[in-house]
Amino acid sequence: ERGLSNVETTNPTGSQNGIAVFSRTPMRRTRPCPAPSGSLVRWLDIDLPDHGFGIAILHTTAAGSSKSHPTNVAKVRFWDAMLQTAESRLQEPFLFVGDWNTGARRQDETGKTFVCAEHFGTLATIGWIGTWRHHNPGATEYTWFSKLKGGVRGNGFRLVYAFATPSLMPRIRFCRYSHVDREAGIP
Repeated sequence: ERGLSNVETTNPTGSQNGIAVFSRTPMRRTRPCPAPSGSLVRWLDIDLPDHGFGIAILHTTAAGSSKSHPTNVAKVRFWDAMLQTAESRLQEPFLFVGDWNTGARRQDETGKTFVCAEHFGTLATIGWIGTWRHHNPGATEYTWFSKLKGGVRGNGFRLVYAFATPSLMPRIRFCRYSHVDREAGIP
């Protein structure tokens, strides 16, 4: 009813988290999902042929309690696949977006708690450009806040990102976060 007649989804089952993309323009899935087998519903690759670029929408897991925790082991495998894919797509117009549950230590969080922060840093090292930081140098913004006892707001973390290839960056005029839905309590 809002004109978003094109839909792609990872088709999660049961209580799995998945990804859905709605678009006014046609999109297609032309590549096999490069995510590890246990994380296929957390990665959706689409191409927008009318616009000449592709997007990977990613949702990585939150951190576990120790380095050997199964969640952290899965997260490292996911990031390894992401970095391998990022290297192979660096020369095409492409965008990685999503909730990555990690970031740059002491920039996207106040401390050093992120799991896979070194993987996150590798994206820039190999040539990908963080669109928000590019358009908002020196700024701090958080996309999630921990909760202290009694529902009091705790530490802020930036967990949601968009990284573009150099060939796509000239087409990106700005990048911002909208907090309206979250602040209104809309899931």
